[in-house]
Amino acid sequence: MALRGADQSAYSDRIVGLILDAPVMDWLTTLTASAGASGPPGSITALGLRLLQSPTMRWVTGLQDPIEFKHMDWLKRADEIKKPILVLRPAARPS
Repeated sequence: MALRGADQSAYSDRIVGLILDAPVMDWLTTLTASAGASGPPGSITALGLRLLQSPTMRWVTGLQDPIEFKHMDWLKRADEIKKPILVLRPAARPS
């Protein structure tokens, strides 16, 4: 969310860099993985994500605007990031 805010903020020219603590860099992948770990069928997850992205189904989701996950995929948009970023993430647990 910090990346999106820095990208769209009226004050983005005042942001000189970001420190991100365990950021989500791709919301669609993260939500899909989280839903898969929770147990609903993949078709239910896919339907839910389509609803969130649909401008005509806002009456179901209650969202003012649909969510555009492609704009929140900072792995694919990495070349658009112009500010220095320090990413902190927890170490992987040994299996």
